[in-house]
Amino acid sequence: MEPRARNPLVLLTLTVLVVTVVLVCLGGVETADAATIIVPDDYATIQAAIDNAGTGDTIRVYAGTYAENIDVDVAVSIEGNGTSETIISTVSTYIVSMTASGASISKVRVLGGTTAGIAISTSGCMVETVYCTSNARGIALYGADDNYIGNSTFTGNSYAGIGVYSGSDGNEFFNDTADSNGNFGLDVFSDSDGNTWESCSFDQNGNNGVLINGGADNNTIANSTMDGNTNYGFSLTQSEYTTVYRSSASNNTNNHGLVIYDTISHNLFSHLIVDSNGQAGVFINGDSYSRYDNITITDSGTWGFEIANADNLTFQDCIVKGSTEHGMQIMLSSDLDIIDNVVSKNTYGIYLENCVGCNVGRNIVDQNDGHGIGLQDSGGTPGNRVFENHIEGNGLVQGGFQAGVTFAAFTIGSGNVIEDNDLIGNNKGIVLLANAVVGNHIRGNTIKDSAVFGIENSFNPGPNNFYHNNFINNPIDVQSPNAADVFDNGYPSGGNYWDTYAGSDDYSGPAQNIWGPDGLGDVLHAVGGGVQDNFPIVRIFNDPLDSIAIVDPIDGELVSGLVVAEAIVVSDSVIDVEFFLDGILVGRDTSAPFQLLLDTTTLTEDKVYKLKAIANRRFGIPIDDMVQVTVNNQALVGSYFSVSTVSNTYQPDDRVTAIVDLLTPPAFDEIVIHAQYRDSSGNAIQIPDMMYAASGRYGFTFWLSSDISLGTVALEVDAKAYLRGSLVWEATNLTMFTVAGNSYHGEMT
Repeated sequence: MEPRARNPLVLLTLTVLVVTVVLVCLGGVETADAATIIVPDDYATIQAAIDNAGTGDTIRVYAGTYAENIDVDVAVSIEGNGTSETIISTVSTYIVSMTASGASISKVRVLGGTTAGIAISTSGCMVETVYCTSNARGIALYGADDNYIGNSTFTGNSYAGIGVYSGSDGNEFFNDTADSNGNFGLDVFSDSDGNTWESCSFDQNGNNGVLINGGADNNTIANSTMDGNTNYGFSLTQSEYTTVYRSSASNNTNNHGLVIYDTISHNLFSHLIVDSNGQAGVFINGDSYSRYDNITITDSGTWGFEIANADNLTFQDCIVKGSTEHGMQIMLSSDLDIIDNVVSKNTYGIYLENCVGCNVGRNIVDQNDGHGIGLQDSGGTPGNRVFENHIEGNGLVQGGFQAGVTFAAFTIGSGNVIEDNDLIGNNKGIVLLANAVVGNHIRGNTIKDSAVFGIENSFNPGPNNFYHNNFINNPIDVQSPNAADVFDNGYPSGGNYWDTYAGSDDYSGPAQNIWGPDGLGDVLHAVGGGVQDNFPIVRIFNDPLDSIAIVDPIDGELVSGLVVAEAIVVSDSVIDVEFFLDGILVGRDTSAPFQLLLDTTTLTEDKVYKLKAIANRRFGIPIDDMVQVTVNNQALVGSYFSVSTVSNTYQPDDRVTAIVDLLTPPAFDEIVIHAQYRDSSGNAIQIPDMMYAASGRYGFTFWLSSDISLGTVALEVDAKAYLRGSLVWEATNLTMFTVAGNSYHGEMT
């Protein structure tokens, strides 16, 4: 007897029951909703509620003062009735200890912790809208990772508002207030890495607003305030890869706005407001490979930036004004880049002492009481470079040796380059002071409208090298040159431009005895003290009226095939023009018109290239222009026009007027229209090609033949558009009209 077949529905039901039982046993399916426990209704104390709660339960704590310390060792959510109504207060090491991962607490006030009001020693917890005051620390994290603390207040605590210790990593603080604490608003220590504070305030604390030290790395403070603290706004020591941006450190009364010191590196400080601090705006000692940009420092009690024992730092796009000492004081440092800053209206501008390998360039340094840029005992191998700065109106208050650039050296002061700066209206343009200022290059500068001297040499500096400078409207261009100073760079490079030079330029050559001008004066220029410029330049070096412009192709153009690039140069000292494509030299032309033949078929289709033209000048630094072009050797095809006829019906021998309307096609400067019409018998009659300049509408006419077949006729139009001779797009379209009636000339026999 065969076994009876089983009912499939019964099998399915049994399977579901078995799976359900297994899941329940494994805890994979919740059998009931999480419970809500009310304190004091269900339990008199918060701890009793915790002890009787399960994972995921909510404990609601009604208004009242709860004299207890609690251990949150279950992943529950504790919700108070508001920070002014639900108060947890006693005297204990910690008032709230969070030891269970995933627990949360909110809307309570916490008081009385002799170490901390809230202590977290686990991960994944949330603290939201709490108020911690009258503790040693408002909140403290110990080896706690990936917790969230937000919209909370930690104020009036005896030591710190927030403490992050013992390798607490990856925690997030948002919109928290840590003000008016006894020492620190925020205290981070002991290898606590990767934490963030966003939109927080650390103000009016008894010591520092923020202290990060002890190997705490990769921490970030953003959109926060560190203002009005007694000591520092922000302090960082022995830590790396810290980021502070879009924040303020102002009105810290007794000391610096920001302090960065003691073997730290690779930090970023950006978009900061640092105003009216008791001493330096930013104090740096012992930092490497860090960046400081877009920092505005105003009205510092001493220095704007005070920097020492630093290397490989970048200071860019900062503004420093109103410091009672130097805007930037840099000592015992190397390889700093001080670029594109404004240092204005300080007692002194930028000062380097015992520095090597620093670049001070493209800054605006103006209206400082003393020197604009000062160097003391700086240089050697490598020297420092001061370049392309605008230095104006410095030293007029203090006078004396204060100048646009003041360079003093009693031990070492060689190998420095001061070049291509505009020194305008300073007390003195450049002052070289003391006998260790030797072997420096002062070149390409414009020294103009000085109150006393263009260049002053005092206490026997030199010899140094001076060439390609412009001396314009100074009472005395050079005072007391060293007898060994060199004021030209030989032939044909030349010497300096002197607005007092009265010689002519009729001859050329090293001896100036070959007929024909060469841009150099025919007779030497007496500098003073027996020193002379053997090859004075008769035109301004780095003439600001010189210019270069790429006129073909234009910026943003589509290019194809062979392209003739052309640059127009306005300068009478141009040597050649070099063309670069994405930084690679692709051509050079030595005479106008300055052109490059570029074969775009060898380039990558649809790629955007940067085409730069650089004009090298005999009497000036190179000038350049750049455009971007896109390679397009495959013409675009699209529906770029419509076509219609003036009438819908014609007779044989009629004249037909057709209209082509463009529909926002790519740019072009010339269009060729090819057309034909095809009658009802399929006969095709060509219409001569028509060429037009760029416009939005075109009209053309043609005659119908006498023997055209009556009926529907298709007018087919093809358009090809060109830009500077290169095909950029093409399109086709057609329209229909009807031919009816007899020829005006009768039927053909």
